Amino acid sequence: MTEFKRGLSKDLTKALNDLALEHGKNWWKEVLANKKLLLAVRGGYLNAYSQGQSIFKVGPGLNDGNPVVSIHYKYLLEPSRPG
Repeated sequence: MTEFKRGLSKDLTKALNDLALEHGKNWWKEVLANKKLLLAVRGGYLNAYSQGQSIFKVGPGLNDGNPVVSIHYKYLLEPSRPG
């Protein structure tokens, strides 16, 4: 049986904390302030949910450990509007 793990690396945690404490606006502060998002800690990354749907993931970069956001393209498209 595989071991069940949830948590973030120290590097990713520090990078996200640094973003939260930066002066001025940035994407991470907007995520933290958005009351419609639920952040869930997974195995090495954060998953952001809205209305029960997984919207995006925040994980470590490959080389530097800085946060990288992965999002499905369908969430970037403008929804259809009635004629």
